[in-house]
Amino acid sequence: MKATAEILALRQILALCRGHDEVLNDVLYDLSRRRLDTQALEHPGKEDRRLLDQFA
Repeated sequence: MKATAEILALRQILALCRGHDEVLNDVLYDLSRRRLDTQALEHPGKEDRRLLDQFA
């Protein structure tokens, strides 16, 4: 059975979504291991800014 253009496009989109899912899971894990209280959120360091930006 030959894949149609639509099926190929859906496969590409699914691969992209899986990549985003993997990155978000990594960010959630990293954020869960950090202390993000009011002080940290008011004055985030470089790593916290990167993680929060990636999550957003």
